[in-house]
Amino acid sequence: MKSKPLLLLSALLLIGALVAVPLPVSAARGLNGQIAQQCVYVVAGGPTVHDSLTITATESSTPLNISLATLGSIPANTRMTLNATYGETPLTVNIAISANTTAPSGASQVGVHSSSGLDNLLTFFTLRVVPSQASESPVCNTIGLPLPESTVVVTLTSLGLGLLTQTVTR
Repeated sequence: MKSKPLLLLSALLLIGALVAVPLPVSAARGLNGQIAQQCVYVVAGGPTVHDSLTITATESSTPLNISLATLGSIPANTRMTLNATYGETPLTVNIAISANTTAPSGASQVGVHSSSGLDNLLTFFTLRVVPSQASESPVCNTIGLPLPESTVVVTLTSLGLGLLTQTVTR
């Protein structure tokens, strides 16, 4: 009889987790970011590629801070710069990306971090370094599981292991 409250609590946690999984999660309450291209190709040894990012905030008086962040590793000998990293909303920044001739081909996820007061926003795009202009491909998002799918996989795995552990314990 002592296991009924534990079983009820487990059922409530499971229902809460299943309801929470499809809900969109956003770290930004008042920021919105828009990148011109979600996939940016850079030719090794080729010209610098420019892309624009526009960040808007609900409060026009709050200054914006913008910086680059990478997930994993960027292909070697690749440079990225932002032309403006601080200003009033809406702020449009130019991202300049170039790669040396010695840069290996590869792909990575790059995040542009924006903050305004307590609000934070990460805007992601895929950076691909290709050996020549002819090797550009329309398939760009092949770097692994996107963030929402990986979150679902981890959540379901932990729930399954928790239920298995409770079953074995009984």
